Amino acid sequence: MKRKLFLFSLLVGLLAAGFPAVAQDADSPEMADILRSNGKIYIVLITVLMVFAGIAGFLFFLEKRISKLEKNLKNK
Repeated sequence: MKRKLFLFSLLVGLLAAGFPAVAQDADSPEMADILRSNGKIYIVLITVLMVFAGIAGFLFFLEKRISKLEKNLKNK
């Protein structure tokens, strides 16, 4: 369990390390400026984070269920 948590933390850390490089683009798209000025960029960010959390939660649930099935298969 600790190994899975470590790998997940490492993955999130590596993904987060790439964000500042993307944010320093000199030619910012107009759509981003409009969303930022209206405050709607936070809605987009929350939606993306919710989708990511849902996928991650589903994968953890699936892993738990598969481990349970494997354990039952070994006991037979």
